[in-house]
Amino acid sequence: VQSAKVESNPPAQLFKVPAGVDFTIIAQLGKVYYKKLTLEKLKGAVVIKDQILHVNDLSASLLGGTAKINTSYNTGLTGPPELSFKYETSNIDIQQASQQLDMMEKILPGLKFAHGSISSALKGNGKIKDDGTMDYNTLEGDGKIQSPDIRIADIPVLDQVGKMAKTNALQNLEAKNISSTFHFKNGRVFFDPAVIKFINGYDIHLQGSHGFDQTMDYDLQLDVPTKEFGGAASLAQ
Repeated sequence: VQSAKVESNPPAQLFKVPAGVDFTIIAQLGKVYYKKLTLEKLKGAVVIKDQILHVNDLSASLLGGTAKINTSYNTGLTGPPELSFKYETSNIDIQQASQQLDMMEKILPGLKFAHGSISSALKGNGKIKDDGTMDYNTLEGDGKIQSPDIRIADIPVLDQVGKMAKTNALQNLEAKNISSTFHFKNGRVFFDPAVIKFINGYDIHLQGSHGFDQTMDYDLQLDVPTKEFGGAASLAQ
């Protein structure tokens, strides 16, 4: 099959995997359109058994990079269906991902201020609501992101700090070889302590959490180079 198109905005509804079905499909697709995404060179296997739908070793080119996905969708449970997943992405364009992947926007909302490419690994599980959407408050899992070269711009809090300190050093910050690990549970995403070292000598130490309800609780420390101490003194005031 060369291409396929899925309705761009289908109505969300709960899908029930039928009982008594046992089959496997191995497929390759040249191009698939799904919601905002265009996936190319798509291949993988779909297995349905015991009211569980498995997507195994699904690989595709998307968002300027590649992805490998394994998921299982279990409707044979008492209570809401459960989705388990394991994603690995490589060299994904950050801006495209933040605009087109709903889960990326929920888990890593700060990426909308970043430019460059990112690789990530994400695994976890959660419940599905009656309307067929993910119940983010039930998500549990872990993740890691890495980027060889990233530029951060237009973050309101840093722009405000820069104005207070009378410095332009916090505009268009660039960093190389950054990485961060995080975990999600109890409706929140918790980031382990991390240091982002920018090429202009500024460092940001960051740890804390944000909720899927858009609440935030972060500790941030800004290390200022000695040559910028005059600006730092203004900031302290």
